[in-house]
Amino acid sequence: MKWTKNAKPSPDDYDRRISSFLDRVGESSWKNILTRKDPLQELFDLVSRLQEQQSRTEHEYSVQKAAYNAQAHALRETEKARKDLLDINETLGRDLDEEQHKLQQVLRDYDDLIIRHGQEMERLKTRHETTTSTLKFEHGLTIKSLKDENKTEQDRLVSQLLINQPDSEEWEDDKLKLGFLKLHRLVNDLASPRRTELHFPEHGNIGPDIDYDGFFAKNSRAKGHYLIKSVVWRILRSQLFGSPFGFGALGPSTGREELLKQFGLWGETCLTSVVSARTETDMLKIFEHSKLANRWRKITFQSISSTDETGKRPVDKLRESNIATTNAKIIDYLRAVAALSHRTVGSDIEKEVRQVTEVAERMALQCGIHSAQLILEHPTVWESDPAPALVKITYDQGVSRQVIVHHK
Repeated sequence: MKWTKNAKPSPDDYDRRISSFLDRVGESSWKNILTRKDPLQELFDLVSRLQEQQSRTEHEYSVQKAAYNAQAHALRETEKARKDLLDINETLGRDLDEEQHKLQQVLRDYDDLIIRHGQEMERLKTRHETTTSTLKFEHGLTIKSLKDENKTEQDRLVSQLLINQPDSEEWEDDKLKLGFLKLHRLVNDLASPRRTELHFPEHGNIGPDIDYDGFFAKNSRAKGHYLIKSVVWRILRSQLFGSPFGFGALGPSTGREELLKQFGLWGETCLTSVVSARTETDMLKIFEHSKLANRWRKITFQSISSTDETGKRPVDKLRESNIATTNAKIIDYLRAVAALSHRTVGSDIEKEVRQVTEVAERMALQCGIHSAQLILEHPTVWESDPAPALVKITYDQGVSRQVIVHHK
């Protein structure tokens, strides 16, 4: 409502205008508190209150604005700090990527180093193995060469000793030892496990004609070479060393009987103790104490061992027959062993058998020539090498026993 210039407002007009004002400003709820006595004063009071409220509102606004500005500043600072942190993080990320790249390169280099190291170690190992193998081979050749030289020198010395001391003379202990060790070696070579033709089969029956004392009942077939050696020594003992003081050198039958006969004929005229001897054992015991009988024995066996150009002496035929029988027995046994595996005995083995019997006969004749009693002492129980020992017994000042060659 608008008033004209000439019109004067009435109290009701004030009330209506105040109410209209209050309605516009949202104070219609306060109309109840207005008194109709002095509405203008009420209006002034309301305005005053509104001003105070405005002042408070402005103050609060300024406080909030200041707080907002502070928060905005803090936010800007935080944003700046965040950006700085992002920059730092980006820098650290780049540094991390670079370090990781370096680490990967180091790891690759390490792997390459490991591979190169392994290759180098393998190369060094191969070179070491090659060098070691070469050194072992050369060492083996050197050892073999030294052994061959030693054997050659030993054979030369043995040959020289044999030449300097004829078989018909009594051998010194060193020559007895060398001669008997040579016999050992020849028998060992003959029955060597390297000879495949003399291997016993793993299966199948082996009769007592080959395994005469049940050797394989206690031992494996792989030890069969010990059985062969045992049989060879058994044949040599039977054919050449069956009687003491060399009386088995010509064989266990005719040759031995002929020697005993000749000793008996000599004793009838030269030695009464021979006449009184009732048995062969009594007769041979005479050599334990009779120097005269031992003198006859030495001369007799020296004569037997000497070489006759014609070879027509009866004793030469006895020797030849006994050697032939000994060779045949050994070869027949070896052939029987070879037949178990369907193999044969070659001429090289037969030649070695003849060498064995030749050396064994010289030792047997030396048992007759030597002033002491030489005996082959066979092991009563053996599980490996059955080779006998060579023992010398003298009776000059009581019974004295000396082992020239020990058991294996």
